[in-house]
Amino acid sequence: MRLAFGDCVLDIDRRELRRDGAIIHTRSKVFNILSYLAVNRDRVLSRDELLAHVWPGLNISDATLSSSILSVRRAIGDDGSNPKFIKTLRG
Repeated sequence: MRLAFGDCVLDIDRRELRRDGAIIHTRSKVFNILSYLAVNRDRVLSRDELLAHVWPGLNISDATLSSSILSVRRAIGDDGSNPKFIKTLRG
């Protein structure tokens, strides 16, 4: 499955992210988060759902999740203060 957004192309089957045509290397968990968010882009995902999918059975801190989301944003060229692709809802 290939998904295009902005200047990015995410190829889930090949586990490949391209931005402006160049391959962007990501850690496995970062790619897993990005692909899960992209596939489920039509709905709001809870923190617990994301953790259960990416780190099943593990107790992960909020700092780890926040750091991973920041890495996803960097990989796709998104900005947390003015997001185009990933929006975080509080509460």
